[in-house]
Amino acid sequence: MATMDMPFEGIPTVPPRKNTSHMAAFCEGCRHRFTATPDMTVAQAKQALWAGGIARSNKPPEKSNTPGLRDWSDLALLYAMQVMDDDQLLSSYHVPLGCKVLVAIEAAKLGAPPEPDSAYWN
Repeated sequence: MATMDMPFEGIPTVPPRKNTSHMAAFCEGCRHRFTATPDMTVAQAKQALWAGGIARSNKPPEKSNTPGLRDWSDLALLYAMQVMDDDQLLSSYHVPLGCKVLVAIEAAKLGAPPEPDSAYWN
């Protein structure tokens, strides 16, 4: 929310982040917060997401054309639309402290055809 804490030419601006200990990843239209820092590996960030309950974003089996999230290793984490490798540090992808724009997606979806109700078919 824009405030007058740090105005620009008399215009309210959004102040800098105060809580940089949390990152956020979007998965199936929901934002999932988790505690992570750029010096963690991608695998550690995925495990933190898994511990935070990202598995709740699974669709019912009858509505999905993929197996769903069964373990943290089923996740693919993306930043700047790059799929990140588990053994790399988040900082090697230039993920900033307190990043709020990560994408978490089921890894099986990266190679699967689009779902029947996807906008891809329109």
